[in-house]
Order: sequence, then C-alpha cells, then structure tokens
Amino acid sequence: MEGEEERFQGDPMDFSCTTGWEKGACASPDGDAAAPEPAPSPQEAAESMILVPGPRVVLSGLTRGDCRADDFVMFINAGGSVIEGGEPSSRFSSDSFFEGGDVIETSEVIIEGGDYPSLYCSARYGNFSYKFDGLAPGDYFLDLHFAEIVNTYGPKGTRAFDVLLQEEKILSELDVYAVVGGNKPLQVLDIRVTVESDCTIVINFKGVRGSPMVCGICVRKAVALAANLVTEGSALCKRCSAHVRNSPIQTRTSKLISKYEKQIEELTSQCNMKSDECYMAWSLVESTNQELERLKIELHQKLVQSDNNGMDQAIRLINLLTSTFIDILINVCPS
Repeated sequence: MEGEEERFQGDPMDFSCTTGWEKGACASPDGDAAAPEPAPSPQEAAESMILVPGPRVVLSGLTRGDCRADDFVMFINAGGSVIEGGEPSSRFSSDSFFEGGDVIETSEVIIEGGDYPSLYCSARYGNFSYKFDGLAPGDYFLDLHFAEIVNTYGPKGTRAFDVLLQEEKILSELDVYAVVGGNKPLQVLDIRVTVESDCTIVINFKGVRGSPMVCGICVRKAVALAANLVTEGSALCKRCSAHVRNSPIQTRTSKLISKYEKQIEELTSQCNMKSDECYMAWSLVESTNQELERLKIELHQKLVQSDNNGMDQAIRLINLLTSTFIDILINVCPS
C-alpha cells in the first residue's frame, strides 16, 4: 500500500487522467482504434425510409423508357400544367384530384432531370392529399416523383414528411435533400396498392418537419399477385412478374418493422394492464378520501358537542363560585 501511495501524487479528485477512456475502450486488442461504420449511400438512405416491401428508388429524373403505354392509367404533374409528350403514356395532366396545399414553381435548372425535367420544376406542398376515384377494382402501381426545389442549399432535416397510402404509412420521414440534394429528382417507384369496391386511391402527405412536397404522381396497372408466388423478402417484377429479391435495406427495414410492431403490441398490453391497476388504485384512494371526509365531519361534530358540554360545566362552576362568594360576603359583612 505504501508503494501505491508513493506512486500516486496529486489531487485525489482530479480525474483528468481518465480523459479519452472512451477511445481506449473502443480500441481493438492490437491497439488500433475501431473503424467507424461507413455512412449509408444515397440509395440506402432512401430505401431505409420505405416501410413496405417492393418499391424501388431512382436517383434521377423520369426517362421515356419508363413510360409504358400498356400499363399507363394517369400521370399528374403536381403543382403544374399539362406536359405534352410523344406518346399518350408520356402526357402529364395538369394538377388535379388534390385537396388542400399550395403550388410552388422554380426556374432553376433541374440536375439529372431525365427526359422531362419540367416535371420537377413545380410541386404541391403544405397540408394536402390526393384522391384518385373512378378506378376499376384491382391492383395498381403508384410512382411518386420528388425534388427539393425550395431549400436547395439544405440543410438536411429541414423538410421531412410521411406518406400514407390507403391510410397505411409507406414512407417515413422522407428527406429528399438528404438523399439527392437540391434541384435533383428522386423517384419512388412500384408502390403496390389494391383498389377495393370504393374504386379510389387515397394518398396523404403529412409533415414531420417542414411541409410535405410532391412533384408528380403516376398510376399504372399492375399484375395481380398470386398468393403462392410471393415469399418473405421478395416481390414481383413490375414488367414480367418474375421473382425479385428485396434489397438488404428493405429486408432489414421489414424485419425491424415486424419487431417493433410486436414490441408495440406488448407495450400496449402492459399499458392497458397498468391503466387498469391505476384505475383500481385511484378508486381505492377515492373511496379512502370519502371515508376520511366522513370521519372528519363526525369528529368535528363530536368536538363541537364536547365544547358545548365543557361550556355548560364552566357556567355551572362559575355560578357555584359566585354563590359561594356571595355567601361568604354575607357572613363577613352582616347587615
């Protein structure tokens, strides 16, 4: 012990010698610091925001080869006017089917805008939704086209929003600038949706930070899914219905969603149980308070009665003393 005392000299409350212990704890056994995890690529960043299996991401604008006449239903130029193309499938209708929101346009150059850069020069933004009605029941594909044409210099996180399809969240906190930057298209394609007997497709855009924004919406026919063709971790190709494996990001996201859904169910069950227990405890406290209030009233009444009895006794004592004093005076001072 004496050697240890000689070896350590100085203020025992000085912990400066521990500075940087975190780095040492993270170092590998051979002394080299652990390499940090690589940042996700823009493709991975975009795919991590997709909550359903199947959709694919394109980090550039629409091309003519993407416009197929055999599956085309409608294409809306959100926030803009009609864009004429060489084929019926490349004719973009003016903004319609929307509810709420405002229109914004830009005259700046769209980077990698594909064959239709003007599609990304306008957008609908704010609190809005789209309701496409009059569709025949069946399966459809939905393509969403985005571009950050307002906060073109960022920073990341300025605009992030959710997209709900038929009341189911399909995109979570989509941040277009974080994926592709400003004035550059981002496509989320092949989002499968089933139209029921109401013959409608409803898309809701809900802001998380800032206002949602969309540049274009395309609705296409889809091949009906066969129940025995699609397995976990895969989807059907939009062109030929071939089996296509999901990306690792989508597979991991799907598993995480399943995991968190189970945790949410467990927490909900525990919350309901605790709520019942809290209600029982509250009921017990409430009844106890009522009983205490009753006892307080009863005790008060008894104290009042006790005070009255004491007063009567005091009066009788005073009367007795007064009478005795008078008798004494009479005896001492005879008339």
